[in-house]
Amino acid sequence: MKHILGNTYVIEGSTNTGVYMEGNKVYLVDAGGSRKVLREAAERFYGKKVILLVTHHHSDHIKNAAYLQKMTGCEVLAPIGELSMIAEPILESYILFGANPPKSLRGDFFVSKPVDVKPLNDDIPLKVIDLPGHTPFHVGYMTPDRVLFSGDLFFSREILKKYSYPYHTSISLLRETLKKFENMNYEVVVPAHGKVTGDPSEDISFMIEAIEKFEKEVLSILKRPMVLEEIVLETSRKFELKFPKGFWYLFRSFVAAVLEDLERNGKIVENSGVWGVKE
Repeated sequence: MKHILGNTYVIEGSTNTGVYMEGNKVYLVDAGGSRKVLREAAERFYGKKVILLVTHHHSDHIKNAAYLQKMTGCEVLAPIGELSMIAEPILESYILFGANPPKSLRGDFFVSKPVDVKPLNDDIPLKVIDLPGHTPFHVGYMTPDRVLFSGDLFFSREILKKYSYPYHTSISLLRETLKKFENMNYEVVVPAHGKVTGDPSEDISFMIEAIEKFEKEVLSILKRPMVLEEIVLETSRKFELKFPKGFWYLFRSFVAAVLEDLERNGKIVENSGVWGVKE
């Protein structure tokens, strides 16, 4: 467990877990990292009340929530719009596929164990900050030490170089959120995937550039009208993307977000599922 400022710490991992201590209470932010590391941390908190705060419902942020709840009896709190998919994680795969999901969307990366979760309340010392874009109800948590656990608001340059595209379900919402984020009064930011930073501007700029690159490619592809799956196939070939099991559906979701953003900005139109450049 790494100290950041004051009573704020981070458990670093594939998905970082935030830690804030106050008296006999320990507040954790997300539980998607190593089960072994989380167990060791929970053992250090023995005798204290543990409260798990969730930024959003994706499995890499809640995959160990049920385990942590069973081990510590912790209360799990999340934004009200995220509750159903934390309580019933299979819903995420339903949304990605559009129907009862296939085997590729039933693995551990997509479906974690159901959690007994409650809506966020005002009885916590961390400030809840709405950061929609990655999911519609995604939030971050600011500790009294002005450390912001930003969830998947942005991804580090290293992560984007590895995966090529920044998965968000609404590019339009993300743009609005990032404008507000520029004026937030934080001292340090801890992304869920990346290193602790005092200035995330370079990572955010790199992410926006990646999105704009995909949008330009989609406009180039739409010289003739296409349905979503054709656009997904063409862009994946253009960027030479290879998908682990189930990840094709994540990329399709991202491309759909790109299409919505381009449509909102008056650059393309949709007619009965067929997309084309606006004349």
